[in-house]
Amino acid sequence: MPVARRNPGDQAIAFPAGTDHVRIAYTALSLTNATANRFRYRIEGIDRDWIDAGTTRDALYTNLGPGTYRFQVIAANNDGVWNREGATLAFTIAPRFYQTYAFMAVCIVGALILIWLLYRRRVRGIADRTRGRFEVQLAERERIARELHDTLLQGFQGLMLRFQSVVELLPPGDRARTSLETALESADDVLLDGRDRVRSLRETMEPVALPALLAAIAEDVVPLPLTWNLAVEGTQYPVCAPVADEIAQIVREALANAVRHAGANRLVVVIRSTSDKLVVSVSDDGIGLPPDVREAGHRPGHYGLIGMRERAVALGGTLAMHAETGTEIKVTIPARVAYR
Repeated sequence: MPVARRNPGDQAIAFPAGTDHVRIAYTALSLTNATANRFRYRIEGIDRDWIDAGTTRDALYTNLGPGTYRFQVIAANNDGVWNREGATLAFTIAPRFYQTYAFMAVCIVGALILIWLLYRRRVRGIADRTRGRFEVQLAERERIARELHDTLLQGFQGLMLRFQSVVELLPPGDRARTSLETALESADDVLLDGRDRVRSLRETMEPVALPALLAAIAEDVVPLPLTWNLAVEGTQYPVCAPVADEIAQIVREALANAVRHAGANRLVVVIRSTSDKLVVSVSDDGIGLPPDVREAGHRPGHYGLIGMRERAVALGGTLAMHAETGTEIKVTIPARVAYR
């Protein structure tokens, strides 16, 4: 326990870090009988009221933390007359390094960084799982296209060639030959349609230029005399085909809702690309959403808004609605999911 001697009124006594026991000795003079003097003391902010020490001439405080303290003591003579002014002594206890505000600030900052890293890890995990699901979907499309081409279409074409060889054995003008030739022509049309479908299936696996896709949707959905505008912000990259398809369905539904319900004159589609997310918004200058729709998140008996939100969640993203002046539908997709 550190010991310091100081007269009242001097500068504050400074104790080193780790001090938790402080003993303060005091006394008072008397012209008659000094041993009859009585004392009371307190530390401002620690003691609620004066502590009656009787004739004891020291005070012991334990478990004091770092900080600045002000000790007060008053005395009474043998006639019971108290000196209300008394004497004061200020002292400070230095904090340990882990008791400083700087250390606490570092801990808070470290905890916030840790929470942020855990959040980012969780978001990355969700994005990776979503991405993996779409990669499986793409692989399945590729497998189906390959199987259709290598088995069904090739086998179908082989059968047609065999039937064609049989037709050549029949005499010209024969009713059976005429019927088979008509059937082969129909089969040839079916084969061409199958090839077109396989080609379309493979094309839908390729990354998509989102601005061109959404512009085509707006051109198809928004009728005259309504006007629409497509704005592109940031560096645009081709979007993964299944993700582009889901975004296209969300934008189509948002534009259709604006055309049917908003009473708008102008619609704006914005594609905003950053390093960590893809944001697509559809806004109009119409009457906005009714309060009950804003609160419920959908119109009773209608599932367009619910479907849009479910599509966004399936992509590992979010869908938000703002309807203060006009209506804005905004879908946000992690970049790890959107881009290949």
